[in-house]
Amino acid sequence: MPVAEALRRPDHSQVQPCPRVLVVEDDEVDFRAIRRLLRQVFDGDLSIDWAQTGTDALARMPGTYDVFIVDQFLGGQTGVELIQALRDRMGRCVYILVTGAANPEVDNAAVASGFSSFLTKSNLTAVDLERAIRYGTEATRREEELARRSEELLKAKEALELEVAEHRRTAEQLRETQCRLETALGTAEESEQRYRLLSEQDLLTGLANRRLFTAILDREIERSYRSGSLLAVLFLDLDRFKTVNDTLGHGAGDRLLASIAGRLSGAVRRTDTAARLGGDEFAVILTNVSCQEAIADIAKKIVTVMGQPVVMDGRTLNVGTSIGIATSDGGQTTTAGMLRQADVALYQAKSAGGSAFRFFDQDLDRRIQRHKRLESDLSAAVELGDLFLEYQPKISLASGEVIGAEALSRWTHPDLGNIPPTEFISVAENTGQITSITRFVIETCCRQVARWIDRGGKPVPVAINLSPRDFDNQEIFDMVREATRRFRIDPSLLEIEITEQTMIEGIDRAVQQIDQLKGIGVTVAIDDFGTGFSTFSLAKALPIDKIKLDRSFVHGMLTDRKDYSIAQAVSRLAESLAIVAIAEGIETPEQAAALSSIGYTEGQGYLFARPASPCGFESWYGNHSPKKYCLNLKRLNGNTALRSEALVTTE
Repeated sequence: MPVAEALRRPDHSQVQPCPRVLVVEDDEVDFRAIRRLLRQVFDGDLSIDWAQTGTDALARMPGTYDVFIVDQFLGGQTGVELIQALRDRMGRCVYILVTGAANPEVDNAAVASGFSSFLTKSNLTAVDLERAIRYGTEATRREEELARRSEELLKAKEALELEVAEHRRTAEQLRETQCRLETALGTAEESEQRYRLLSEQDLLTGLANRRLFTAILDREIERSYRSGSLLAVLFLDLDRFKTVNDTLGHGAGDRLLASIAGRLSGAVRRTDTAARLGGDEFAVILTNVSCQEAIADIAKKIVTVMGQPVVMDGRTLNVGTSIGIATSDGGQTTTAGMLRQADVALYQAKSAGGSAFRFFDQDLDRRIQRHKRLESDLSAAVELGDLFLEYQPKISLASGEVIGAEALSRWTHPDLGNIPPTEFISVAENTGQITSITRFVIETCCRQVARWIDRGGKPVPVAINLSPRDFDNQEIFDMVREATRRFRIDPSLLEIEITEQTMIEGIDRAVQQIDQLKGIGVTVAIDDFGTGFSTFSLAKALPIDKIKLDRSFVHGMLTDRKDYSIAQAVSRLAESLAIVAIAEGIETPEQAAALSSIGYTEGQGYLFARPASPCGFESWYGNHSPKKYCLNLKRLNGNTALRSEALVTTE
């Protein structure tokens, strides 16, 4: 059937007009060819416009066109892109893409974009054009018909819902009669029982759900308060359940949960309530228990039963459980309070490695709450000025001269007071805030060194501690370069201290990182030397400048033969590697003398000075007397050396 006739065929009582066509073609010859073919198709009865660019075509929108014939190559814009833009403005129309030669990629793009047809100019005929327009017109008409019917169905659905609602109102009125009342009451009772079952039962496992569990716990807490009896809540979380979901899919995970629920039901007593709270979280209410030992026995049984392998689809799955326990012996408590305590205890059980149970510990709860408080407050500590640096001097053990300082981070919390660095640095590493703190430390140190130089003082090299996470962060190198450049200080005035934990990624990686730091011009030292593994092999492999003996060996070296031997071995190692040996934690003149006698050249500790603010450091520096130190060292050196030697040779 010709398109002209198809477009005019009767549709109920209306006759469709001949379509308006827009041809988007930058070649006039091709446009005339397409127009000639269109006139053959429509017997001359045709309304056709011509746009030479995509911009021209879009400028005509919104128009009253029914058919768009678009060339694929339009200079800076493709036909596919133009038709997509036209579809956004015009909606349902016939879109035909034409191109000079067959191109599978263009063809696929046209199909994927929902175009009516894709034609090639080289062998384009009136028949092809007629078919494309006819098929496109019919497809458009069907889409419109489908949309119309969908709208009718929606209206019918709404009408049906209104009618159903009306019938329900009528049914409520009819229940006023005695005869219907009895039937309605019976139906209502059955429906209520079914609803209660569904609303209080976990559909996957058949256990009580969170709603029923909470209601029962409310009731049992009240009963425990009246009678003074012991009540316990167990929180259960499956270990390694996420692995099952990720590897076998959620269907297998659901079957595993159902199996685990059956085991849990069999492990508790008939008087207890087992529930699934959601996901892989379960809970148990224990009543009529005599003591904590009895609760522990039940928890131990649950851990054992839940830890047995599960065979599913020919695979053996090992999924254990961790349990947190909260108890109430009739004292004032609430459902929310017991659930929170059980959750805290569960966190402790998970931290212990899983497949274990733990009772709620008040001290642990305080530590967890403190940890959360520190996490939230640490990010603002730098901006508020709560985070600051103190400096502890490093002394030449031979001359008593100040040869540098170590920068130590401090945090004074407005409510909690002074927070130990070991605590808030750990928080910063876990939360990813360590990088911003390290940036603050580097910039503050560089600024302080520059101030000391500007005031005419002797340049004081400052040591900065890097955490393992910092050491593996490429941003650190940029921070050091930028800060030394901005404050115009020699990079050699910075010393980077790292621990053996930073080597976790391997020696090769550590060597590369240290080489980068030394390439900037800073010196590098290993801190807390002697406390890790493979210590001597690390010192040999790494291009470090200094070794800092850990304070634990300094404290015991005058009374413990092993500590003294380790301190002596580290000094000899440093000498053989032509690097500096430093000792930290020096608290007595005897320790300083002993360290000096076995080859340590630098030291720091409370014997010389405690960490102080920049002003306090400057004040101490101005009053420090190297000569007095040297006289004391010379007086003690002989006796201490003899005492140390005796310690080494004594079995």
